[in-house]
Amino acid sequence: MSRSLQVCQTTVQPAKPSLMDVLSRWRKDRRGTTAIEFGMVAGPFLIFALSITGLGLYWLATSQLNHAVSTASRQIRTGSAQRTNITVDQFKQLICDEITTFIACNGRLQVHVQSFENWADVTPINCIANSGTGLRQTGGSGTDSLTLTAGEASDVVLVTVCHEWELAESMPWLLLASKNKTTNVQDLGGAALIQASTIFRTEPYQ
Repeated sequence: MSRSLQVCQTTVQPAKPSLMDVLSRWRKDRRGTTAIEFGMVAGPFLIFALSITGLGLYWLATSQLNHAVSTASRQIRTGSAQRTNITVDQFKQLICDEITTFIACNGRLQVHVQSFENWADVTPINCIANSGTGLRQTGGSGTDSLTLTAGEASDVVLVTVCHEWELAESMPWLLLASKNKTTNVQDLGGAALIQASTIFRTEPYQ
């Protein structure tokens, strides 16, 4: 008589983890930490990088416009512009020739030339229009002779160039937008005002 040995295997079900066990494991789990930390700092870092770039471009545009105004105004200081009877548009082109791609030489760039007999008579011009919004447009016509505003030999001449820098609209957190000092309202629609001026007494070229 044969006997068979039967072995019964019993599967032991693991105990269901408690809530505290789950929380403990989750607290100790470090997988994905780098991704979470990157997500937290990516936004501020991107804004910081864009801010540095924006301020750098603003400084370059300002520096470039100052250089262009100073260089082109030598034609007035020496009397060369008056002797050749260049027009307002031609003088503006002299400024534009010294500017690269940082500044668009279009309707957002306005040139104003004033002449005075004495230093005490100098009255700086406001780049913002009398209406309080938009750039002040160049007086007269672009085909007018520059001698109408540049004066004569030994006169005091003030050259003011105003530029509406649109890139500031894309980065409002830089707070570069031009605002009315009284009402604190933006007068260029969020754009920044870049202004360059030079003043001198013309040489006795006559």
